[in-house]
Order: sequence, then C-alpha cells, then structure tokens
Amino acid sequence: IICYILLISLTVTFLVMVYVSGIKNYRRITMSFIIGCTIGFFVEEMLTLFFKVNVVYSILAGLDVAFIITALLMIVNVYNFFKVHDDSYFGIFKYIKKMPKLMFINSLYLAGIFGHSVIIWHYAPLSLNVANSYLVAPLYDVPAFYALLTVMPAMVIFVVKTETTFYDYYKEYMKMLAGGGRLNYL
Repeated sequence: IICYILLISLTVTFLVMVYVSGIKNYRRITMSFIIGCTIGFFVEEMLTLFFKVNVVYSILAGLDVAFIITALLMIVNVYNFFKVHDDSYFGIFKYIKKMPKLMFINSLYLAGIFGHSVIIWHYAPLSLNVANSYLVAPLYDVPAFYALLTVMPAMVIFVVKTETTFYDYYKEYMKMLAGGGRLNYL
C-alpha cells in the first residue's frame, strides 16, 4: 500500500510539473519541494524514533507524505495561477487536431523512454509474469530506472534553461517585428 501511494503521488507530481512549467515562478516551485521534503523527513524520523517503525517503511511513508504535500502545493499554485477554470475534459482534442505534429513528437518521446522496457517485457527471457497480470524484468528494469533517473535532471535543466533564455529572445524578436524592426538587425 505504501509503495502504491508512492507511485500515485509521484505520478501526480510528475503530471503537475507539466502545468507548473507554464507558471514560470520557480521560487514557488522550489518552495513546494522544500516544504514537502522537510515535512516528509520529519514524518520519517518520527515514525522511526518514536513509533519504532521499520526504517524502510518509515522512509517510504516519509516519501509518500513528501510527494503528496509537494503535489498538493503545486496543484494549489497551478489552480491559483490559471484563473479560468474550464470543466471541458475533451477540449484537448481540438489541440490535437490543430497540432498533430506535437502529438507525433510526444509519442516518439514516450516510445523512447518506455519502448525498450515493453520490448524486454514481451520478448526477452528475463521477463517474469507477476500474478498473471504484470510483466516485469527486474534485471533490466532496475538499471533502466536508474538510467532514467540520471537523465531526468538534465532534461529538467534543459527545459528550464530553454524556457528562461528563449523567452527573452522571443519577446525581443516579436517586439522588434511589431515595431517595424528588420530581421538583419539580429
């Protein structure tokens, strides 16, 4: 149950990060993580020291609390930033029709991240069937997970760097075009 809650909270945090990148208030984002991790650390310590819970379970419970609080704080930030709240759940389809290349690129991106694991699960002798429901390959999945974790900070740094530097150039470029500027000025 603790691991399932961790999976769900990590997934929600990861999904909210997509919207948080639109806010561009990195101080609030950082504070959400700091507050969540601090409270999670204190929960872990209390469970270990005062309630004598096994260290592994205490750490997992602390991570659960940390990511739930982080996700909730970021959801509040997103909700407060985007003032227009639309209950149209299928409005996304008009954007898929408008920008099909973006859908194609995202599909390739996800295939690059997870495709190799699916191939290993279905075709490699490393594959195990758990409870006649889940295919796993622990000897492959663990190193693949660590590889994804090592690449994740680089992806985040790239996105933040691109968003923070490109936006200034783009704003200046559009201002020059709107004011009668020429392209050879750059």
